[in-house]
Amino acid sequence: MSTNTPGIIYDATNSWNGYNHQGKISMWYAISEIIKLYDASLSETENKAILENYFLEIEHMEDFSIGKMENGTTKYISVHQVKSH
Repeated sequence: MSTNTPGIIYDATNSWNGYNHQGKISMWYAISEIIKLYDASLSETENKAILENYFLEIEHMEDFSIGKMENGTTKYISVHQVKSH
């Protein structure tokens, strides 16, 4: 490296760290929502039938969204923007 070639001009480290943080937050939020929906009085099969209608969507509407399929229609429950600072 010298003054003529300063090395890395474009560094994606900040972007990578942001996506990493976004992924962790989206997973944490999705798991917390699953815990809220889970009903211990129901069987595993019954809980699965309820939960399989929900989805976590990353990088579509915003950083991440939680939605549910109802009668073939996508319904968004929450849409989130994640900042790492």
